[in-house]
Amino acid sequence: MDINYYSPRKKLSVRSLTTMAGVLQSDIYEIILEAERLETMRRFKENVRFLSGQNILLFTERPSGATRLSFELAVRSLGGSAIVIPAAKTEEDFEESLSIASKTDVSAIFVDKEGVFGYANKLPQNVPLFNLTGNDNPLSVLSVLFVLKKRFGAFKDLKVAVKDRSNLVLALSKCEVDLFYLTENQSAIVENDVKYLSQFCPITIGAYGENGIKAAVKDPSAVLSVDEIPLDDLDEFASNVPDFALYYPVKKSEKVFDITESCTLALSDIIRAMIALTCKYN
Repeated sequence: MDINYYSPRKKLSVRSLTTMAGVLQSDIYEIILEAERLETMRRFKENVRFLSGQNILLFTERPSGATRLSFELAVRSLGGSAIVIPAAKTEEDFEESLSIASKTDVSAIFVDKEGVFGYANKLPQNVPLFNLTGNDNPLSVLSVLFVLKKRFGAFKDLKVAVKDRSNLVLALSKCEVDLFYLTENQSAIVENDVKYLSQFCPITIGAYGENGIKAAVKDPSAVLSVDEIPLDDLDEFASNVPDFALYYPVKKSEKVFDITESCTLALSDIIRAMIALTCKYN
């Protein structure tokens, strides 16, 4: 279904989001459309401060950075209190941090730290849990989708080439894009993945490299990669594709739109939407 024909119900099939596996197309659409709605309300200075008196917790390995900034901006704009627990230097300190977290009245927990999910039983129970760890975490993936939706207006029938990012590939397939899956590892596992993904959208597998990318992007809407695009002359390449081709990240080119900065800003919108859908409506 095209996202523009979807009617939001302000309800998700999942309460926590640690991976895109098991997430339905309707969940993705709910999150993207709620992010759009809250962004519009904030732009017109409407009141979105429904978190008054509520605490939202972030475990992070980084004392500063874009993820923490996105988290704090999102929570504070909703009227909540952002509690940040930085990385502990020792196992003992980490256990103490978990103990403090378990005794804190929080409405949701965000995790940007390796290893925390192994201690899930020591975290506050029945509280939504969201994964922000790594480049392919589900919230960052949703921020990419949010940017694509804003730029193209819809997902259905977009032609997207993507490099080895499992959560992003899975999310894009569920949005019914025309997917070109670029990989350096054409194994039986990848082939099985492609067979599974093909039930959601048209999908082609190709080798990651200059020839593979050129084959993928004869008429692309977007090219997404965590690696620098391996093309010797990107300007010449870009002149042969639409101006709206996207790269993530990318060598500099006037014809190329780098979505890295846009996704950093969009992450705050996605965090707001996740909090609204799990803490306000449910």
